[in-house]
Amino acid sequence: MPLNAKAEAVLQAFGKEPGVTPDQLKNLTSTINASPALVDEVNRAVDAATCNASSH
Repeated sequence: MPLNAKAEAVLQAFGKEPGVTPDQLKNLTSTINASPALVDEVNRAVDAATCNASSH
């Protein structure tokens, strides 16, 4: 299962932070995508953060 759209958006936003290089973003994304467990955890964390943020 790939990263969901929300998780992809979070990674892209991270990649635009000062000091983050394109290689760093590529390596982070590759590392996450190489592990189904990490993909699930990142997707869940982003979904939970989005739900919590919209309920405030």
